[in-house]
Amino acid sequence: MADQYLDRLDRKILDSLTSDSKGSQKLLSASLGISEPSITKRKRDLEGKKIIKNYSINIGYDRIGYTTNAVTLVKLKVQKNEVINAIVAELLKINDAIEVYTVFGEWDIFVRWMSTSPARVSEFVQLISENESVAHTQTVQLASEHKRVHGPKLNLAEE
Repeated sequence: MADQYLDRLDRKILDSLTSDSKGSQKLLSASLGISEPSITKRKRDLEGKKIIKNYSINIGYDRIGYTTNAVTLVKLKVQKNEVINAIVAELLKINDAIEVYTVFGEWDIFVRWMSTSPARVSEFVQLISENESVAHTQTVQLASEHKRVHGPKLNLAEE
């Protein structure tokens, strides 16, 4: 449970940073009602514990030509680690494959694409499909984004 690692103030800090990691320390301190040095110390502690792994930005990729989002599910003929690892290694080389997971269930690999065109995604999926270890792929293009977050809210109301 999150409570064994984080107190309520740490959860508030993390939620605030998730919304805007570039936000001013002064505003964060004022909104949480604690001093800037306390915020700095808590952030350093969270970084030291690897709870905060890094800080990043959220780019409007659609504004720079990356207008195609898609998901591909891959089913393998045989679920052997060396086969899975080889296909995953190839997927990791493709810049447009922005998320790659091995999964449990009917499918073996999940790939999320962000690309400049559906045709480009099709080319990558075709390359995957040509691998002799691949039994089947299924790709869907994402239409409208309704929610995207990097994780659940941590500062939930007390239970």
